[in-house]
Amino acid sequence: MVPMQIITVDSTHSAVLRQPATPVSLPLHIDTIAEIETMRAFYKTFSDKAGFAAPQVGISKKIILIENSLFNDIPSDEPVILINPVWEPINNEKALDFEGCLSVPGKIGFVERYLNVALSAWLYSFETKTVSEIQHDYSAEFSSVLWQHEIDHLCGTVYTDKAKLVITIEEFAMMQDYFIQKGALHPDMTLFDMGPLFYRLAQEYQQSNTNDLYAFLSGQ
Repeated sequence: MVPMQIITVDSTHSAVLRQPATPVSLPLHIDTIAEIETMRAFYKTFSDKAGFAAPQVGISKKIILIENSLFNDIPSDEPVILINPVWEPINNEKALDFEGCLSVPGKIGFVERYLNVALSAWLYSFETKTVSEIQHDYSAEFSSVLWQHEIDHLCGTVYTDKAKLVITIEEFAMMQDYFIQKGALHPDMTLFDMGPLFYRLAQEYQQSNTNDLYAFLSGQ
């Protein structure tokens, strides 16, 4: 059996990232449960992630696995596993955020997203192998972006398709250091507060006459 791995946009298997995923039939079929359990085991093998959608590991079904604390603020080693998730905006408020993706390594992009969203899905229990219907509202927080980003994957969309601008992780880190030195970042800032700040600087850099970000920032 080929080990499960994250599929990237430049891999030979990237076509799965560009096709709409299939809704999962309920009650869950034994084969689907096996796939979910394989994804759950894979999820627990690596760190520093918010989550992934099933197409990112080659399974074209409407399933996402998310860090537990981003779903309900309860720390846990177990991921939250959502079946057939959907979101809708609570109102028309939008703002820029910055996003990365396991399937787009080494990049950070600036995307306009809804601030306030309502999430509906079926929550999978690894203990009972059954699902229960859930609904949660998220207001101008990281999880507001997370649901839009991951459910995009289930529609065959990658965040770079919607990004206004994309930079490297190294460039982002340099800009972050610049803002820290300037005292421009504060603990109470949200992703939507920081997004426009980084975007404006990245935009100014790309429109400048230099390819040296360090020199550009030194002159600011």
